[in-house]
Amino acid sequence: MKNGNKILIYGIVLAMTVLADAYSVIAVGKIINEKISHELLYFSCLVVIISALSHFLQPLLIFGISIKLREAKFNFIYSLKDKNYFSLERLIQKDEMIFHNLIVSNVQIIIKVVSLLMISLALIISSDLKLLIAISLIPLVVLLYRAIFSKKLKFITTQISESFHAITELRKVGGALSKAAYYNAPRTLIPYINKIYENYYSGLANQNAMSNGYRTSIEVSAYLSIFILASVYQNKELLNSLIVMGYSGLKVLPLVQQLNFYVNVRKNGVEQFEIVINNKLNEKKINEEQLKALYDSRNSVLVIKGISGSGKSTLMDSFADELKAKKIKYSYYVQNQYPLSEILNAKNSGRLNIKNYSLSDILNGKYSIGEIQRIAFLSTIEDDVEYLLLDEPFSSQSTDYMKQMVKMLQEKIARGVKIILISHIDVTSNFQNFSIIECNYDRNNSGTN
Repeated sequence: MKNGNKILIYGIVLAMTVLADAYSVIAVGKIINEKISHELLYFSCLVVIISALSHFLQPLLIFGISIKLREAKFNFIYSLKDKNYFSLERLIQKDEMIFHNLIVSNVQIIIKVVSLLMISLALIISSDLKLLIAISLIPLVVLLYRAIFSKKLKFITTQISESFHAITELRKVGGALSKAAYYNAPRTLIPYINKIYENYYSGLANQNAMSNGYRTSIEVSAYLSIFILASVYQNKELLNSLIVMGYSGLKVLPLVQQLNFYVNVRKNGVEQFEIVINNKLNEKKINEEQLKALYDSRNSVLVIKGISGSGKSTLMDSFADELKAKKIKYSYYVQNQYPLSEILNAKNSGRLNIKNYSLSDILNGKYSIGEIQRIAFLSTIEDDVEYLLLDEPFSSQSTDYMKQMVKMLQEKIARGVKIILISHIDVTSNFQNFSIIECNYDRNNSGTN
């Protein structure tokens, strides 16, 4: 079934739950006033029960719609149609946050607003107009509360966002960080990590309290309205109307509270998505000497050298962009790369002591860094390409494994493949024809030379 059809079906069922919620207000009014036949009485009771079930159904339907909307919104990045890899990198880090804070919030806001309008309409139909005039005190109090505390809530939301971003970064380096802290003096690091989590949890608690403040303001204003009305009017119909309003309040209070929550977190979702799509690639042009070295057929290996931070990986990226633009077949082993597939040549796998594996096992930490990088190396060199771009392929490898990897590269060279290599280990003696490019990029000045 296509995404559009699924969204339509979910939307229809969701609309039915919203209508059931609204009609249940009218149904309660009819039930307590005893103005309906037995058949309609049973139907009204059924609607009230269905309305109660909507609390279970709505989250499932909302997430069903949101998942389909996510596919459409993120497709241009996950399908690699975006102009650079930074957007994909950021989206992998922020997918969960954007999904909940932007996409789910958008659907939730629509549903909450429609539900509030429908319930309000049902209340107008089924209640005494005198009550509605007095009950108008409720939205006025809510607006006043929002005006007073909106800046405070915005500050809390920003605090949560910043803390969560810091926690995300910590999670990415958690293994290495924990090991380093355990074997070395952590100094101020551990207290700093604790402070980040404390700020995050404190922000969540304050945000929850502020959101509950809406419910408090609604309840207080509702009680004041009912007290005023009860002092002025004393009849059965008024009492019945108050019961209908009380029932409506049970539905309206959580709706207003949730609507306020999703409106606020949506702002954070918009900001995070802007970060994803506005990551522009810092392109550096290849000079004539570098371009000549890239296409020089006399040398089968081009080695990029330079100190750390001198622009070696940046130049390699530029070479990859050049080959991609010219539609020349290449395969690129990125530094510390993870495997991109589960299909490997059995013979080559044996040479590097790689047996059956799965991507899920790798992501769940069942392989060492060296094993992961050997698997990624194998998946890179198996492609039928004209160029192999390798950024530090020998890191975390023993001498024996490195020798096997060099032999595999020699076999690729024999088939006419050109190797572009960055390595802190000098392996040039293993190749007959090679050239070297020196990088001396200065971060504070111009660029790669």
